[in-house]
Amino acid sequence: MRRFDWYYFSVCLFNVLAAFFGVTTLFVMIDFFVNLDRFTGEEISVDQLLVYYLYSTPPVLYQLAPLVVLLGGMFAAARLLRASEVLPLQVGGLRASRAFRGFWLVATLAAISMFAAQEYLLPRLEQRFFTVAEADIKGGTGKNLALNDSGRNVWYIREYNVLGATPWIADTMIFRLDKDGRLSGRVYAPRLEYREGAWRGDYVTLDATSESGSIDRPSVAAPLPHGLNLSPGEISREGTRGAVQPVSALAHALTDAPYRYDLAIKLYVAIAYPLSCISLLMIGITLALRLNARNLFVAGTMTLGVAFAAYSASFLLEGLAQRGALSPEAAVFGPAVVLFILGGLGLRTQADGAW
Repeated sequence: MRRFDWYYFSVCLFNVLAAFFGVTTLFVMIDFFVNLDRFTGEEISVDQLLVYYLYSTPPVLYQLAPLVVLLGGMFAAARLLRASEVLPLQVGGLRASRAFRGFWLVATLAAISMFAAQEYLLPRLEQRFFTVAEADIKGGTGKNLALNDSGRNVWYIREYNVLGATPWIADTMIFRLDKDGRLSGRVYAPRLEYREGAWRGDYVTLDATSESGSIDRPSVAAPLPHGLNLSPGEISREGTRGAVQPVSALAHALTDAPYRYDLAIKLYVAIAYPLSCISLLMIGITLALRLNARNLFVAGTMTLGVAFAAYSASFLLEGLAQRGALSPEAAVFGPAVVLFILGGLGLRTQADGAW
């Protein structure tokens, strides 16, 4: 890398760090005022408040990291464009993809940091963040939970609430295993209620590898088939473990249970999501160059629109993958690859001297 590469790198890094500081401050301020009644009612000390935000802020920053890198990178590009500091590179015929190499280095470092945080930092922070009281509340309600019952059958629960007088689970797929641990069939239930020591409701029995099967519509008083046992307490305890798991743990669990679509999706998202730092920044820089620095707001809005469309598509495709209608690889990596191709083609088509 040449001297101007390091200069571009420093400008982008400064703006990205400033954006992270701004987002962190905004999150703390909003969260503090939202929970002000709780803090004052429980007489939480300043030390406890600092520990609370020390543990709760990093997971939020992880989720916002690609957008923060995009924001900081576009502000850095606008500063360079307005100061005409890219003019010598334009006159020299250097392509935008080469001129902004320092920016790509910042985005790559951000992606690596997200990988490290997913593997080492976030799981430990989440475990220490839950107090006993919070665990009882947060574990009793939630979405997207996967766990094994006493018979080693795998339950994937889309939504649940086991705190009320009548615990219920919704949009549940159960993978039935034989004595050798092989998948022997599936049971799908749109909604089940826990009554008289068993989950009861309508369900559909499916074959192991196809969508064919029989439709069972018993009365609400009828329980699930024999051998499918899971108590509301087990669901609540599993909910307290949190959603963040190390990539290595997800890969190991998926090796033991390759039919677990939920584990596959979590693993692939943990790999693909950090890479969106690079893809979104490429798209943002491309639009900023095409629309000029004076239209930075328009370029940023368009990039956020592309990101929102990609994340919405990912959400829908992941839902299909959870039901086995689409492979987890296509559901997760499809939108990620499209974003990367859009960013790469945008930079590639910037003609010499035209940007």
